[in-house]
Amino acid sequence: MVSIKLYNEELEEAAEAAKAMLSTSVAGPSTVETIHEAKDIATRYTLCRVLAMLTLSAWWSGAAAAETFFVAPSPRGNDSNDCSSATMACATFQRAVDLCPVGLECLILVAPGIYSQTTNVTHFKHVLISGFKDQRGACIDRGTVNVEDRIEDGQQSGPIFWAQDHATLRIACMRLAARGRGRAAFLTRQFAIGDLDDVDFGAFADGYGVGAGETSKIYIGNPGIYGNARLFAAASDLSQVIVGGLVKMADGLKFDAFLASATSSVVSFYPSGMEGGAHFSGASYQCSDAFIKKSCSIRISDVTYLATDECKIIGVGSSNSSLAAKIDDVQHADNAQRRLDRRIAATVVLVLVLAACAAYYRLATLKK
Repeated sequence: MVSIKLYNEELEEAAEAAKAMLSTSVAGPSTVETIHEAKDIATRYTLCRVLAMLTLSAWWSGAAAAETFFVAPSPRGNDSNDCSSATMACATFQRAVDLCPVGLECLILVAPGIYSQTTNVTHFKHVLISGFKDQRGACIDRGTVNVEDRIEDGQQSGPIFWAQDHATLRIACMRLAARGRGRAAFLTRQFAIGDLDDVDFGAFADGYGVGAGETSKIYIGNPGIYGNARLFAAASDLSQVIVGGLVKMADGLKFDAFLASATSSVVSFYPSGMEGGAHFSGASYQCSDAFIKKSCSIRISDVTYLATDECKIIGVGSSNSSLAAKIDDVQHADNAQRRLDRRIAATVVLVLVLAACAAYYRLATLKK
């Protein structure tokens, strides 16, 4: 276990590295002429040149600069802090999420410990919540950050993590588990996007691990599955869930159904490999008027849940993929519109900056 001092220093270094990585932009061939024009106009005035190039940088990348926040368990963390450093860490992810400006990409670095809380990310916020990683970005130990849904005075409810209304939420390098029954680890809805990288799942009795609804999408990479649940991953209402990477499972797990897809949705199971999972109990999938896409059978038996109806399997057997294409078209169109909106905003700002620079140049010339 690393010391608190060393951990704080490495958190600060990780934050600087993340800022540098997220702010790096590469110009494509189509932008070179525009860059030269902007530089020619602003050549004599350093401030104008800097503003123009910063605006162009945002235009190339399609994303704003990153904000970094720090969270630590109480009493080290306190929500009266501003989350700006490891020594001014907040106690809850929600406090850091609330401080994240809309339109910016926010990185929340999490100190080791147990967190009993739920987090809701909404309305165009883009958030990454990460446990401790090395300089290569590899997760060191998922078990150092444990997040659960402890209910205090009956006030907390809902999933541990919830992304909705065009938000983007990515969590990495941690372990999730439920104390209450019928709970969920990670849910998305209404065009939200979720990513779970190197996340372990404990028990979710009568509940489920991951669920996407109302035209949202979730990717689960390298999951560790170590507890029973009603469902592990589910999608409904024109949504998608994709499971990939190395899937590790405890032996003897029990599920009503491991995967579930309903109402014109797609659940894809494309692991690069699987470890464990002996004596798996329950159906491999449940499906109703939807798609299951898989590259392999799910452990011991590849049986269906009794309620499965109007289900099409892609990858094992044959199926018409028109509905899957329809879902892709809807979500790709939405993502394209987001990128277009950001480019339009950046272009407007660029035009205003260049106009101001030109006006300043003319004024300076007249004074001479």
